Amino acid sequence: MHFVTSFFLPNFSKLHPLTTTGIAPVAILTILNVRICKGIVLLHQRRTNRNAKEINMTYIAIAIVGLFVVTNLPRILLGFHEVSREDLSAGPLAKWEDP
Repeated sequence: MHFVTSFFLPNFSKLHPLTTTGIAPVAILTILNVRICKGIVLLHQRRTNRNAKEINMTYIAIAIVGLFVVTNLPRILLGFHEVSREDLSAGPLAKWEDP
């Protein structure tokens, strides 16, 4: 419990935007994209006219996810840089305290 009150709660506001709007969506989409690519390999083995249309739509979805990941990488890297530059051991009000 000491970890939660001394480290996690004061630093939640610093780590929350990076994880919930950056790392988590990119990781989830990347994992799902890899699974979709494995499914495409299986569809290529049983190629029919309907499967060809589904494969084309899948390629479009993969391109959209790839574009999302590429365009969000600078924001994620800046978030990592910002979090790494902050002193996470100090509380959120440490910079406002009198010396």
